[in-house]
Amino acid sequence: MFMKDLKRISKLSGIAYLIIFITGIYANFVVLEHLVALDNPSLTVMNLLTQKSAFELAIFGFAIMLIFDLVLVWGLYKLFRPVSRHFAFMAAALRFINVLVFGLALYHLIAVFHIVTSIDSITVHNQFLETKVIDLLNDFNNIWLIGLLFFAFHLALLAYLVWRSGAVPKWLGVLLMIAALGYVADSFAQLFLLNYPDYESLFALAVIVPGVIGELTLTFWLLFRSNKFAELPYLSNLNRA
Repeated sequence: MFMKDLKRISKLSGIAYLIIFITGIYANFVVLEHLVALDNPSLTVMNLLTQKSAFELAIFGFAIMLIFDLVLVWGLYKLFRPVSRHFAFMAAALRFINVLVFGLALYHLIAVFHIVTSIDSITVHNQFLETKVIDLLNDFNNIWLIGLLFFAFHLALLAYLVWRSGAVPKWLGVLLMIAALGYVADSFAQLFLLNYPDYESLFALAVIVPGVIGELTLTFWLLFRSNKFAELPYLSNLNRA
């Protein structure tokens, strides 16, 4: 019964991961990066005004992402608890903190939407509102970056659990660890490196390539190789440290 439960949890976690990918990519890369130009407040407000529906869908996408991230907090803990209860709990706790922090960040994005929907005309030029919108968008980005630091440490622990598990290839654990280091470096660089834009493409490459390959591969592994978790010889030893 326990082994069948692990297979179901693995598939559910894979589905959750896939939904997180789809909603996160759509909301951030398809919508926000198209609408928001932090160095041009007037253009940003104009874009948000003329494309309110897309902006609203992005917020909805982020909310869906948060819900399924909570599913993944539970699922990954259940799957990797037999490898190490303590490290699995720490990994789950760090991902949960990331969810809470991103929820706080999302509140600022919702505040932007409320401001935008309160403006009656796209011809209105209000410097105070433009400044307020940009400040909220900067807060959204900065709070998200703080959350990503917790996510990075979660990913590092997950990489360790993958390496030890025997259910997932060790090279996948290596990719996840590289991605974790990339997230840490990129987050600190965005927060403290004044000339970050000069190196943005380099940092993005360091995060996106191992992150997408590693996490997406893990997603499909959870979906289609769920039987591997049920085949582990030490599943009954849930106290293993």
